[in-house]
Amino acid sequence: LYRGTESIRQVRFPPGTIPVSGLQILNATLFATSSGIFKAAAYGNEAHNVGFEERTYAVVLHSRGLLISTDAGLKLCNDTGTKSFLPADFIPQRGVFASVITTTDGIYAGTDQNGFLQLSRGKWQRLLFARRNLNLNSVNASAIYHDNPWFGTLDGSVVFRSKGKWHWIPVGEFPVTAVATNGKSLYVWSGGKLLEVVPDEEQTFISSSARAGREVAKVPAQQ
Repeated sequence: LYRGTESIRQVRFPPGTIPVSGLQILNATLFATSSGIFKAAAYGNEAHNVGFEERTYAVVLHSRGLLISTDAGLKLCNDTGTKSFLPADFIPQRGVFASVITTTDGIYAGTDQNGFLQLSRGKWQRLLFARRNLNLNSVNASAIYHDNPWFGTLDGSVVFRSKGKWHWIPVGEFPVTAVATNGKSLYVWSGGKLLEVVPDEEQTFISSSARAGREVAKVPAQQ
């Protein structure tokens, strides 16, 4: 585990278990892995399965428990058991939910092949972009920034929702494989470079740490 670029702790998993993503909770860290959901104590070095053994891609906190992305769609896990979180006609016929985000506006789930699902005010809706490759989300390349959901795509772009509308920013020719924020700035990883996405009231542009922080060409966000 890292804080910034500093290695703060090493967590061990059973042989053959591959960690995919993590979630910090009170006094522990939860991990979505190839062998289910694992938990490591705040200062522990061993991760243990919590009783959920399906392959998982993402885990987020929900008011009713843990929301988990699996090969069979989204599942809700709590003290009463585990059940599907989606209506049958919203379970993807192919692919998986690569990223899941909960915000004050609802739940956003990005698939790796077929766009997004949004749950708002108790209703599900499917969202597809006309630009086909924007519907291909990278696994766990997502973040909440300024209370808005942001997603990295295999298209080499980031897409985000702001003020009720979706926008996209082309980053480059390589997939965006990570999205992160420190609260003040938003960063993406693409093509071996760390890029800072700087939102502005009039436009959004990208500056690259690979260029010693110098500003590169400004790219307006597209609705």
